[in-house]
Amino acid sequence: MQRKLHNLRPLAGLGLIMTGLAVGPQARAQDEGFEALDLDSLLNMEVSVASLKAMSLRESPGIVSVVTRDDMLSWGARDLVDVLRMVPGFYLGVDVQGAVGVGIRGNWAHEGKVLLLIDGFEINELDYQTLNLGHHYPVENLERIEIIRGPGSAIYGGNAELGVIRVVTRGAAELEGGRISARYGMPSEFYGGGDKFGFGDLTLEAGMTHGDFSWSASGFIGRSTRSEADYTPILGDPYDMDKNSSQRPLLLNAAAGYKKTKLRLMFDGFTYSSKDAFDEPTEYAHGYRFGGFYADLSSSFELAPGLTLSPKLSFKRQEPYYTTWDNDEQRAELLDFGLYLQHAVMRTLANVTVSWDMFDKANLIVGAEAFYDRGDRIGNDADAEETNSYTDAEGNYVDKIDFFTTALFTQFLWPNDYVNVTAGGRLEIHSVFGVFAVPRVALTKVFDFGLHAKLLASQAFRTPSLQNKSLEKLVDPNNEVSRERTTVFEAEVGYQVLDGLQVTANAFYTRIDDPIIYLYDEATDSETYVNGTAAQTAGAELQVDLRFARVRGQASYSYYTTVGEVVEDYAVPDHKARLGAPQHKLTTRLQVEVFPRIFVTPTLVFQSQRYGFTVANEEAPVRIDDQVLLGLGISAQDLGMPGLEAGLFAHNLLDQTETFIQPYFGGHGPLPGPGRQIMLRLAYRLDR
Repeated sequence: MQRKLHNLRPLAGLGLIMTGLAVGPQARAQDEGFEALDLDSLLNMEVSVASLKAMSLRESPGIVSVVTRDDMLSWGARDLVDVLRMVPGFYLGVDVQGAVGVGIRGNWAHEGKVLLLIDGFEINELDYQTLNLGHHYPVENLERIEIIRGPGSAIYGGNAELGVIRVVTRGAAELEGGRISARYGMPSEFYGGGDKFGFGDLTLEAGMTHGDFSWSASGFIGRSTRSEADYTPILGDPYDMDKNSSQRPLLLNAAAGYKKTKLRLMFDGFTYSSKDAFDEPTEYAHGYRFGGFYADLSSSFELAPGLTLSPKLSFKRQEPYYTTWDNDEQRAELLDFGLYLQHAVMRTLANVTVSWDMFDKANLIVGAEAFYDRGDRIGNDADAEETNSYTDAEGNYVDKIDFFTTALFTQFLWPNDYVNVTAGGRLEIHSVFGVFAVPRVALTKVFDFGLHAKLLASQAFRTPSLQNKSLEKLVDPNNEVSRERTTVFEAEVGYQVLDGLQVTANAFYTRIDDPIIYLYDEATDSETYVNGTAAQTAGAELQVDLRFARVRGQASYSYYTTVGEVVEDYAVPDHKARLGAPQHKLTTRLQVEVFPRIFVTPTLVFQSQRYGFTVANEEAPVRIDDQVLLGLGISAQDLGMPGLEAGLFAHNLLDQTETFIQPYFGGHGPLPGPGRQIMLRLAYRLDR
């Protein structure tokens, strides 16, 4: 989303996370310790994020990263920001109103270019297609995260243009019991006294199987601050974020299944407060809701041997950036800053997929889906008509806007002795933006001597959101925003040097044609969206995986550069870089079992210099120094009794000022992130 310019004592250097009690069988691999997942098991792990049929990591037709439950818990990941920071090619930035999002390979992906799935639910909100990362989604109840570092529109549609983040939570089979987890952390000023609050949450899980019937449920509630540092905006006075950047997550997730039929429900009650607006802070810390309700009913029927029909119905209702206030003064300020927004956005979707196992392990999948998107203005406050209404093709204020889309998609998979072939694509027919199609083809091969190779070519797209369409004519009545198309070529080579050592390298080229660009026009005091000129990046990524006896780890390096002319809103003059995006990034993590079931895990994230707008120069981007984030974790499993876990994790040991930079020309200063924190984790697991 891009909008117009305008009492617990902290612990010095340490944050505590109390990780709670886990209930479930001891025989599960993720709870069994270090040897549970060796290198061969990792490389042959089946993932489905890049294909409609599960395939091994090395054969999957995409550049895929997998972060396991053990990985996240071993380094004490607090949230998805901590996880995505460790992924090659990913970086974090700030949009507006305190919202933090993600970029991929030098391209700002926050607004509609990266898809977040949680148990199949599409989390991107429909008004601007954004995400709001931070202390929002739980880590404690996750089984794994599968990530495509590249396009996924051929499978998932428009929000998967540059990447897909597929989050899988623990279900009945993984739990077979119950679990409770409490985490707590304090910021670095704890030893110096004061009453700054850091981090705390509580997670409850339960799940069981009873023959053909299974059920699971989880609840997550917490409180934290985005940062305890001072924020210096481009305009206006600095302010202390400790009392003005609270985050209050609430997530309820439930599933019930009988044989191959499953019902899933999820409620996201995330709220946060912020004085952050656009280029200038507000006087009050305003409250925002950024959640929704999600429902999904799916099944599978075997029509004949090798022929399966899978229907699905899903619904989501969201209230993104929904403003709240306590008094008339706060309401007046929301109106004055153009922050007043109270929308409900909804999607109703029906999907049916047919899978046919053909000759020689070949598989053909054909699917169709239809979905209806709608945005509604809530309330009829006449004073808020300008910011709270949608606009039609003539520029008139209206109370709703809606789209209807039908889509056909297909995937043909043919594993053979020479090369694995994956080919397919997606065709969408949109009620406003017409017909659009994107193809993809992938060649992958795993050789007997430890080598694997991939050649990938695909196209992707992003369809304008409800607000992109609503705002298109506010500056130019002849402007018509259209879809953007992305073309990506990728190649990957990996080699298993030793039984426990794997080296993987890839290269990529990305071109976005007709990118949807945000513009603010001072003459009319209006914001709008237009299609810009082509944006291109190219680069490479290197990853080393190490798993020997009691030592395991991963190191990665990623690099990108701009190619050709750069879209002005993203450009850094005289540099082959994009705003807010480090050209060089290095991550490492190492887990050592120093004693039986006691682990030490150091981590490092290095980001090279970045460029952004600051109060020092609001007219041109300035260099922001390299950033080094060091972490250290100590954890123990079955501590004194079966099922008891404990850990102590230090984040940002150097207490560097982590910053989220706005990756486009929007007048926003670098937003501080959390400082040094040490977190305590305790966990207990009960068998069924």
